[in-house]
Amino acid sequence: MPLPSPCSWLFRRATLHLAGRPPARPGALLVQEGRIAWLGPDGEAPSPPPGAEVIDLHGGSLLPGFQDAHLHPFIGAVDLLECRLAPTDGPDRAPAVVAAWAAAHPAAAFIRGSGWGYGAFPPSGPHRRWLDAVVPDRPVFLKAIDGHSAWVNTAALRLAGITRETVAPAGGVIERDPVDGEPTGVLREWPAMLLVADRFPPPTFDEMLTAGRQFLERAARAGLTALHDAQGKDPHPELWLALEARDELTVRVTASRRLHQKKGAEQLEELLAAVGRWRSRLFRFTSAKVFIDGVVEGNTAFLLAPYADRPGYRGEPMWDSPDRLARLTAALGRAGLPIHVHAVGDGAVRFALDAIEAARALGAPAELRHQITHADLIDPADLPRFAALQVIANLQPAWFCRDRSYATITLPALGPERAGRLYPLASLLRHGTRVACSSDWPFSGDTVTFDPLEAIRTAVTRRAAGQPPGTELAPTEAVDLATMLDLYTLGSAYANQRETDTGSLEVGKLADLVAFDHDLTALPIDELPQARPLLTLLEGRPIWRAR
Repeated sequence: MPLPSPCSWLFRRATLHLAGRPPARPGALLVQEGRIAWLGPDGEAPSPPPGAEVIDLHGGSLLPGFQDAHLHPFIGAVDLLECRLAPTDGPDRAPAVVAAWAAAHPAAAFIRGSGWGYGAFPPSGPHRRWLDAVVPDRPVFLKAIDGHSAWVNTAALRLAGITRETVAPAGGVIERDPVDGEPTGVLREWPAMLLVADRFPPPTFDEMLTAGRQFLERAARAGLTALHDAQGKDPHPELWLALEARDELTVRVTASRRLHQKKGAEQLEELLAAVGRWRSRLFRFTSAKVFIDGVVEGNTAFLLAPYADRPGYRGEPMWDSPDRLARLTAALGRAGLPIHVHAVGDGAVRFALDAIEAARALGAPAELRHQITHADLIDPADLPRFAALQVIANLQPAWFCRDRSYATITLPALGPERAGRLYPLASLLRHGTRVACSSDWPFSGDTVTFDPLEAIRTAVTRRAAGQPPGTELAPTEAVDLATMLDLYTLGSAYANQRETDTGSLEVGKLADLVAFDHDLTALPIDELPQARPLLTLLEGRPIWRAR
């Protein structure tokens, strides 16, 4: 359905959140012709123009729209249409969920799903036999909650031709049963996962378009007005532009295009051509996506020192050397395109920083907005390098807690010293680092949500929802609510290259706004996610309104 026309709005008795100037202050704000026309004390508010809607927020918060600087909208939207597992579904529950979905979809020749959590299974992980017992005749492919592992049944292994003799592709792992050497059904990282996934028919364009519409409604309801599609592969650009052509696109979208570690300079021409070809008022490519490593939970993160529970093994980077990445980064930089780097382990973070530093030495502009996303573990010596190299830390605050896999997987893998300094947000800020916030949805941890308020609550408390005081993860890395609101608005707008027109309440900026039913600063922090958006605007047009 096409969006309504832009409206004039006068917000009265609002709690205005002004970037970098806490605390929030009471006031009023006028929207005209899609932009913020005035803001100031409520008693000095101008008369509303003819046709304007006056909204009394009764002290509720008025913020710039939230911006998610790294997520996977179409992947997550399609996931919602498939078999959904909860992170707590272990061997006793997950097979029953799959069986129920299979029974409800008898015509589905292939069964895809996602959401299982590492912490719900033994350290050896799930096993194909548990799926074979409920679906023996149809291939099953289930992504883990972080998207870096898959659990498949024997029919799927057979479809892909995977046997005990199959050699895992570079960068991937085929887990083997220690008793008989046969594949267990767990595939780690996409080089291995694609052996099966590529045999499954992809969703159709129309199916993805429908899923995208459902995502946009959820995003507007959460107060999101801009995002970064962190894997802008085909047909994602065409989908975004199709939604925009139908006047159904309700967020501003930036995206990154994959820079493959297995390819050389020959890929740059195609990548830059795509960046130039797919561009509109609401959509554009702003970076090249690079993967350095995997995740700690799958033992595929690249560390500086060995895993605590695997002596002598520290993971491997997906690139053979920082120098090769540096040469490609320099070439992209000369064309004005930064890189957006997946790096989880401290070894991967250093690898990325080294490559970016070397690219500058090769003539890449210093002012490019390179980003390192995730950065779960950073060696203390590398903390000041982010600001020195003008690298943005793109972080996922919903992860800043002891989640269900922390005690059984993360802590044994890293040991207490490294696990105790995960997600060093406060340290990065003290070193002057620019920080953006994001969800990585649908790979967003136990919460499986892109709701900024839940993520902000976690970052401020360093606890998962429902956990009592005393269970914080690295509590010295906590920051306050005002800082988190800034990072999820102006911080992410800077990463999305949209801070000139969005990200803060300033006269002349676009009226991408979200109004809440509560003053966020007055709520106990654990109750923050209970606040609800009353209205979300994109350039003055209502894209969500509470009924």
